[in-house]
Amino acid sequence: MSDDQTAKRKRPAKRSDPRALMQFVKELSWTLSTYSDLDFKALGELAERADFRHQPAFLSRLPARPSSVAALVGCLPDLFTDETLFPSNEDIADFAESALGVLIPRWSKKSKYEIIGHIVCHTSVADEARLGRVVEAMARMTENREAARVMIHDNKRRGMTWNELIQRLNEEA
Repeated sequence: MSDDQTAKRKRPAKRSDPRALMQFVKELSWTLSTYSDLDFKALGELAERADFRHQPAFLSRLPARPSSVAALVGCLPDLFTDETLFPSNEDIADFAESALGVLIPRWSKKSKYEIIGHIVCHTSVADEARLGRVVEAMARMTENREAARVMIHDNKRRGMTWNELIQRLNEEA
């Protein structure tokens, strides 16, 4: 099989056949005219009023995630992309291993976003007590990022591990 055939099978080309486009326009026109009595501005209001607390049935069958996991998954990408807190991929990988117990194989060969995704997807491997400590420390980091930057920089220069830094952040509470 040639490379051209492989490429075509991976991603279908968009159709630009004039007859297909004309048929689409006719069908779209028919659909819009069928619902011409709808107030389309109400769609925006409907979206704003939508009750997002009601979950689809399949979500209710999933096991509940610990609140610490949910909190971390929400804030980790924001913190890891802050280059003053985590200037290198090594910093992120070191934090993941020492603070969360998440090992990232071949982290030096991955992009920052791949590493962050790996951590977010594997955060649940950490025990709840460890996650609780990390959540508290991250909350303090986000409350005052400038102070956290200074503290991280100073303590890393002294050779302090992330575990020690997290304990120190939690002691300052």
